[in-house]
Amino acid sequence: MKLSIKKIFKISIVLMLVAGLSGALIVLVNMVTEPIIIENSIKQENSALAEIFDGASFEVLDESGEAEIKKVTKATKNDEVVGYVYRLSGKNAYGIITLLVGVSKNGNVTKVVFLENGQSFASKVEEHVNATYQTGDVSTTSIDNVDTKCGATYGAKLVKALVSSALDHFKENFKGGLE
Repeated sequence: MKLSIKKIFKISIVLMLVAGLSGALIVLVNMVTEPIIIENSIKQENSALAEIFDGASFEVLDESGEAEIKKVTKATKNDEVVGYVYRLSGKNAYGIITLLVGVSKNGNVTKVVFLENGQSFASKVEEHVNATYQTGDVSTTSIDNVDTKCGATYGAKLVKALVSSALDHFKENFKGGLE
């Protein structure tokens, strides 16, 4: 079968039009959905903040997004600092994890809430977090003793590293001199 240059040119033009229209459609859909996604993300984070320190008001202290720590928020209740909430994110070969870690003013983890758990064994990681970090007794001195063998060891290790980063930041910046 022999194609003429004219036919090849027509096919090329049609393919360019299809690609251009598809690209324009993707941009249009993104423009419509982006504000909705951002709004839902803010609602999810606000709900998680309230879950960590119920009845508190929150003030963002740092939103530089350096390393794993993406945001540090101060929690205040009755004009008294009750703790800090860290938004952290990390990834490994099994997916991304974004979570909020609440640290009380005495330096213990109060609660860990997932904003994104893209791990292959997400339910195992979540079970591990619920069994380990929601007890209120994990601190800078005990984080090294957290056992990560849970059926999703790499995810548990990532969570431990993120929680450890939050505790280290707390110890360096707030312990003994709470704002």
